Amino acid sequence: MDDQAATYWLLEAGSPPVRYRALRDILGRQPDGKTRQAILAYEPARQMAARQQDEGRPAAHRRLPGRYP
Repeated sequence: MDDQAATYWLLEAGSPPVRYRALRDILGRQPDGKTRQAILAYEPARQMAARQQDEGRPAAHRRLPGRYP
């Protein structure tokens, strides 16, 4: 599979976060609002966001003395 075919596959078959990163990081394009909204509706992303603490760290994150404010 050549690079162009791989990029096309990421855009067509990838999950919303994969499509967003392919647009932004591979093609250098700014993803549109529809792409961003698809990420917010993507269930795995919603589950991760629901588990985050108020300061944005994952709920399972443990603070190590002297390492984090």
